[in-house]
Order: sequence, then structure tokens, then C-alpha cells
Amino acid sequence: MVDNILDMGYIDKVMPELAALDCDLRIHYEIKSNMTREQLGRLRDANVLFVQPGIESLSSHVLRLMEKGVSSAHNVRMLRDGMDLGLSVTWNILYGFPGETDEDYQSLLRKMASLEHLQPPTGAWRIALERFSPYFDDPSIGFMFRTPARFYELIYNVPKGELYDLVYLFDGSTRGIAGPLEDDLKQAVRNWAEAYPRSTLLYWIDDQGRVVIEDQRASWPEEVIELDELQSNVYLDLFQGAGWEGVRRRLADGGQVVTDEEARKILRYFVDRGLAFEDEGRYVSLALEVDPYRRKLVDGREVAASR
Repeated sequence: MVDNILDMGYIDKVMPELAALDCDLRIHYEIKSNMTREQLGRLRDANVLFVQPGIESLSSHVLRLMEKGVSSAHNVRMLRDGMDLGLSVTWNILYGFPGETDEDYQSLLRKMASLEHLQPPTGAWRIALERFSPYFDDPSIGFMFRTPARFYELIYNVPKGELYDLVYLFDGSTRGIAGPLEDDLKQAVRNWAEAYPRSTLLYWIDDQGRVVIEDQRASWPEEVIELDELQSNVYLDLFQGAGWEGVRRRLADGGQVVTDEEARKILRYFVDRGLAFEDEGRYVSLALEVDPYRRKLVDGREVAASR
């Protein structure tokens, strides 16, 4: 599709029409990263099988600098739900924003191994200074000095003063991370892409209504993890993304009263074991729902069949 981004009105008006067509379609659309699982399912039913959500970061602080209006938990949920629904999700990481910090990316590097079963970014790229962008229109917010991108001099044989008025891309001062941390980020993205084809993190509900998780990610020990009743309820509560206060409140509504210490201990276990993603106190579960036909019994326990 040539639209810059999916018109949300199309979810109700266009997608049902496409789903009803007797055509073998493979549609690509750029979408917002905060779409719900139900909305993504309707895209899949309409054969919108390739999506490019505007994720661009997994740091909530950097997303605020971009004025994205979403948190990193929203973006991770998009990656998980897209994978769960069988969508091909294309995205990348942008960096180099005025105001970003080394800790924004050091924190992300510590979390990447927990995400390697999800579709990796195509790369990590420094932002481009483009005409009409907020950073171009208001130099005071980060790029006071700018010149036409150097490659334009090889294309246009005109004075530099005229070139400035012709071009779309500009060179400016380097902002944000650089040096070894920039190299580490790019290498971490390459490691993610290498681990992805041989990594899975799957869950199902057993006969007692408890969550069972099978971990076969490249950077983690292969293990079948059986959660108890309380852990299971917390884990399922995290699928839309939640803070610990929201989890505790929903547990209380369901008749399970837990202390702050108990709730925090469970959430910390999920994060430390790579079963949930956390940023700025918001958590989201990472395991994908296993296809029922892939479940089998091993030593009396249900596990996912071989990939």
C-alpha cells in the first residue's frame, strides 16, 4: 500500500471487504505500534501479512524524545502479538537523539537476550536530519548547525548556498550515543538476528489452569517451567502490559490478595529469567502461545513438539 500509514478507519471499513475476497493476497502496510491484538488479527484475516510498525526504539525515554506517544512495553507487545499471529514485522532501531543517554542503551543491551525469539530489527541506524522534520524546523532542540549531506556535492554542481535550498537530507553534529556503545548496539542487533531462527519461547495452559513455559532460546538454558497458580495469574495479567500495582489490584479483584513484596518478587523473577520485559516499571509477558497440535507428553508432562 502507498499510504504512509494505515488509516485506522480501514480496520472496520476496508479489512472485512478484503477478508471476503476470493483472492490470494499478500499485503504490506505501515501501521502504528500500539495496535491491539484484535486489530492485528483483523489485518491478518484480510491478508495484510507484512507490517511495518513505527517501533524504532525499545526505550521508553527515547520514545518520549521522539514524541511517539507509546512505551517500550507497547512496542514489545507488538512484536510478540505480531509473531503470535503469524505476521512478518519489519522494524529498526533509531538512535542519535538529543537528550538520549548511555543508560538508555546499556539497559536495552541487558534485555535483548530475552527478546531473541521475536522478530529482530533490520538494523540500528543513526537518525537522519531531514527537511520538514521537527529537528530541522527548530534547530534549538538539537541540531543548530547543519549542511547539505556531503553526497549532494557529487550530484549537483551548484554553489553551496543554492544547494542548501534544494536538498532534503543534511549533515549535523553527532548527538546521543557514539563510539564503543554505538558499536555494541549494532553488534547486539546482529546477535539477535543470528539467534532468532533457533529460538522459541512458548506457553500453554495445563489441565489445572496453570501456565507452562518451554524455553528454547539460544542464550538461555533449555527448560520447561511450570508456574504455580499465583505466578500463572500474574503472568497472564501481563499480556496487555501492566505495572505491579495494576497486577496486584487485578489479583485482589479475583480474590487473591498479595503483598507488595510478593508481587515484586514474582515480577522480578519473570524479568530475571527473561520471561517478561520491563521498562520504567511496566511489564509485558514474552512467551508465545503454542499451537495445540504441537503439544505432546514427555515423562507425563506436556511440552511443545520439536520445531
